This record gives sequence, C-alpha cells and structure tokens, in this order.
Amino acid sequence: MTDRAYQLEEKVRHIEAELVEVKKELRNLQHNEPEAGSVEEQRPAIAEPVSSATEKEPKDMEQIISDWLPRVFILVFVLGIIWAFIAAMDRGILSPPIRVMAGFVVSGLLYGIGHMQFRKNPSALSIVLLGGSIIVYIASIFAGNVLYLLIPYLITLILLAAGMVAGVWMSRKYGSQSLLAIIGLGAYLYPFLFAGDRGTETIFYLYETLIFAGLVLESVYKRYKVTWNIANYAFIFAVVFFAFVGAGTTTFVTFSALAMQQLLIIYLAFQVHHTASKEMYIPAISTGAFFLYLIGLDVFGQHDYQLYSFYFATAAAYGGLSLVKGQSLTVLKNTFFVFSMFYLFLIITESLEETIYVQMLVYVIQAAIVYYLSQKRNSLFGTIASFFLLIPVINQLTLYPGRNLSTIEVLCWLLLIGFFLAIYCFKEKASVLKQSWVAIAAPYVIAGLLLYYFGEISDMLTYNRALDFDIALSMSWMIFVALMYGAYSFFKEKHWQYLGLAFLMITLAKIILYDLTTIDIVWRAVLFITLGVIGLFISRIYYNQQKKQE
Repeated sequence: MTDRAYQLEEKVRHIEAELVEVKKELRNLQHNEPEAGSVEEQRPAIAEPVSSATEKEPKDMEQIISDWLPRVFILVFVLGIIWAFIAAMDRGILSPPIRVMAGFVVSGLLYGIGHMQFRKNPSALSIVLLGGSIIVYIASIFAGNVLYLLIPYLITLILLAAGMVAGVWMSRKYGSQSLLAIIGLGAYLYPFLFAGDRGTETIFYLYETLIFAGLVLESVYKRYKVTWNIANYAFIFAVVFFAFVGAGTTTFVTFSALAMQQLLIIYLAFQVHHTASKEMYIPAISTGAFFLYLIGLDVFGQHDYQLYSFYFATAAAYGGLSLVKGQSLTVLKNTFFVFSMFYLFLIITESLEETIYVQMLVYVIQAAIVYYLSQKRNSLFGTIASFFLLIPVINQLTLYPGRNLSTIEVLCWLLLIGFFLAIYCFKEKASVLKQSWVAIAAPYVIAGLLLYYFGEISDMLTYNRALDFDIALSMSWMIFVALMYGAYSFFKEKHWQYLGLAFLMITLAKIILYDLTTIDIVWRAVLFITLGVIGLFISRIYYNQQKKQE
C-alpha cells in the first residue's frame, strides 16, 4: 500500500507540474494575443499562392479522360437519339407531333439528369448534359417549325427566346461559360431563320442584333472571353450568310446590323474595365469593319452620291475615334486612324479615277502623311499601311515602258524616291522602325527605284532617236555609280559604297562584254573616258581612306 500511495503521490505532483506549465503558456498566449491575430490574418495570404499553384498543375491522363469522355459520348448519345427518331419515322411508328413532343421530353430529361449530377458532383459530365438539353431543345423547335410546319413562326421565336433566357439562367446558376457558348451558337446558327422568306428579313436582323447585344453584355459582365468571341464572329457569319445565301441580297438593314455591332464593340473597347484584351477586340473590330465596307460598297455602290456619302461618313467617324483623348488603348486609336486613311484612299481613287497619274501622285503624298503621323502616334499598323499605299503606285509606274513617260509620271517617280530618301534621312526620329533596319534597307530600296527610273529615262530618250539604248543605259549606270558615291561621301554609310562599287564593276563588265560589239569607236572612247574618270575618282576616295587609317 505504501508503494501504491507513493506512486499516486508522484502522479499527482507530475500533474500539478503540468498544470503550472499550462497556466504559464496561457498567460503568454493572452499577452501575445494581437501578434497571434496578425499571424492568423497573414496565413490566408500565404496559403493563397499555394492553392493557385496547385490549380496550375498539369492534369493527369485520368483527369483529361474524365473531362473529355462525357463530351464525346453525349454527342454519341444525341446522334443515337436522332437515328432512333429517323428509324421510327421510316417505319411509321411516330407521328410528327409525337416526334416533336418526344424531343422536348428528352430535353427535359437531359436537364434533370444533368441537374442531379451537378448536385452530386459538379463535373464536366453534368455541364455536358445540361448543354445537351439546350441542343435537343433547339433541334425540337427546328423540327416543329421547318420539318413538320407544326409551330408557327411567331411562336417559334417566343419558344427560342424562352430557351435563350433559360440558357442564360442556367449559365449563371451553374457558373458555366460552356453553357452560354452553346446558347450563343444555337441562337445564331438556328437554321429555320435561313429558310424564311424576304418578309422575315427585318425580323431576322433585329433578332440577331438583340442576341448579339445580350451575349456580349453577358460575356462582359461574367468575364467570359470565349463567349465574347463567339458573340462577335458568329454574329458576323450569321448576318453575312443570310445576306448572300438566305436572302440573296444585301440591304440597308444588313448594313445597319453590322454598324450596330461595330458601335457596341467600339463602345465596350473604350471602357476601362472591359474584359477583352487588345488581342481580342482589335481583330473583332477589324473583321467587322472589313465586312461593313463590303456590305456598304454593295448597298451604296449603285449611286455615286451615296457611295461618297458612305466613304466620307465612315472616314470622319473613324478619324474622330482616332482623336479620342487619353493614353489608354493607343493601339486601338491607331487602328481607327488607319481605317480613316483607307477610306480617304477610296475617296481619292473614286475622285481621280480618270486621271490615273494624278491619283498616283496623291497616293504618294498620302503615304508620306500616314507615315509621318504613324511615327507621331508610334503606330506599327499605320507605318505598314503607309507602305501598302505605295503598292498601286509602283505597279502603275512599272506597267508601261519608259517611252510613254510623261511629266507627271516623272514627278511621281521623284516623289516616290524622295519618300524613301526622307525616311532614311530622318531615321533617327522614327519611333516604330529601328534605326538599324532603316540604315540597312533604305539604301537598297532607293537604289532599286533609281535603277528602274534611269532605265525608263533611257528608254524615253532613245526611242525613235539615233542614240542607242544600250549606250544610254550604260551612261545612266555611270550616273548611278556617281550618285551612290556622292551619298556615301555625305552619309558616311558603307552600304552606299558597296552599291556604287558593285555597279561600277557591273557597268565595266557590260561595256566590255556587250557594248564594244555594238557601238562605234567614238562612243567607245566616250564610255571608257567617262568610266575611267569615275573609277579614278573612286580610287582617290579609297586612297584617302587608307591614308587616314595610317
């Protein structure tokens, strides 16, 4: 008993010591309670990156299969239902009203199964089942309206609108972008609208515009980028397809629908908190602007005053948008600037159609203005557009031989060469193109244009005259060599020297191998003396360079 009592006393003393330690720890915790609270507050901030990192971990094969397998086999299931309906129709088992009602029943079953699956496990299967219910619902409306003529047009629109509202509600309830995307595609591409007569044209465009506005605004509100893109591009496809295939023609209503699309997207693009990035809204606006131009040209092209009004109004609208104040969305405003210059280009083309070379002259001036303003705006798009403006100019100037060269055509050549020479001279002030790129490329572009221009001049001076073309061409090449070395002496850039030396050798080879066999001794003397003087002058330049290095 004594030993047992002794053990009990030891246990009691041990427990008392532990209680003392616990009391000390409690006092410390109470004393440091604010610090502990701050630690607790910091823990979620530390834990958040960990959770985000785990979200970005790559999915394993089982996860990929679980995500995609239901998406594949829901399509298989829907195809099976369609084939079952076809088989039942072939055998006369199902009448048309029963077929349509069965479609609505299947749609409801898919929704019910998807809803229960989502409550148990919000996986990809549940979303696919819910999306499948929308597809079957739309297909049932199509069958009742187009195939069997059971549902009138107005009731069809009401049913479809109800389906769209229910779909948006489902998308919000289940937090799924996929559902909203399926709704958008189904609403845009619903086939009965393409089968309507011309009387439904206005209703169709109004319906499509409302669907577009609803989807875009919902996408912006929920920050759904995929649905945002579907809303834009599917709308353009539906409108253009209906115009050229369904209705077979374009009208002012078609143009108005695309104009409304442009206005809404541009308005959203200028909003500070717009969800889309410039990689999204600039292609969307550019695509819409392209089809707006095509439809506008078709609608207003029958009368000159209408076409000019369209061009001027659009150029003014885009020009005004490019001048909106603020540093945000600079790339977008530069895009509008290029659009306005494009319509100005069209106005010039239409106005000066009968005076082609005056038109080319104005194109070069416009290209210079666009390039200058693009450097001020730091716009790569505008810089590229300024060079594209010169393509029809170069094409026209090289279309006919030099013997037909006119005074205004000579002026076009000089302005064209001067354009690239000005770019080279002011390359330090360029904000888009790198100075090294301009220093390398511009001399060769200028040299190529000069050589072609000298060839045209040689053809003009020798046509129906005693002077031989080959002699004139050789002399023009000598002038070209002199100009290249003059540019080298002024700019101190090696590329001019390389061009001059190369064509000095080419000219010498041409005279020796070709010209000597076709010209008399007088012209031989003239060519060799001239070329010799130029060669000696160039040799002197090299000699002076070598002497300076020593």
